[in-house]
Amino acid sequence: MKRVFTLLIGVFLLSSAYADGLKPLSLNQTPTDYKPLSLNKAAYAPDPNSGNVGNALNLFMGVGSGFSVTIDYEFPVIDPNLTLGPQGFISLPWPNGAGGMDLGGGVVARYYADWLIPNMPDEFDVFITSNTGIYFNTNVSSVYMYWGTMIGGRWNFSESMSMYAQVGGGYNAHFFNFGLSWKM
Repeated sequence: MKRVFTLLIGVFLLSSAYADGLKPLSLNQTPTDYKPLSLNKAAYAPDPNSGNVGNALNLFMGVGSGFSVTIDYEFPVIDPNLTLGPQGFISLPWPNGAGGMDLGGGVVARYYADWLIPNMPDEFDVFITSNTGIYFNTNVSSVYMYWGTMIGGRWNFSESMSMYAQVGGGYNAHFFNFGLSWKM
């Protein structure tokens, strides 16, 4: 629990520190204007008006240690590339697991890193996902904590819908998730 809390505080502090972004130094500016990350590499310079980050409802299925159906709602916070929101899921573990069905809910955070890939088309998004919460197993009647970290992407095939896929690990971060995303 301490690690999750420390990670969330770290993301919050970094997002707050770079909320305005870092801009690359152009050749006609002096170094006293501000320090560049690099003259030739991508710099952190998010533009909230050019990206596809916004309120979205995501519905996806996962396979790995079982089969799950997850729904979450994300909205931008602090930084134009960081979203946060509630998440709920139903999971059926494989027969060698505890059996029964898992019902859970928690919080999901996504960081969109499109700015890392030069000339990234607007139709695509890449992101890192982290989630945490609690779940109830119907077979053993116990409550457990879950967490997960994944990397993924979306293909925005229309203004309001996207195809969604991610890979990673942790509980409710099944090895592979896929589904749809609706912009709100």
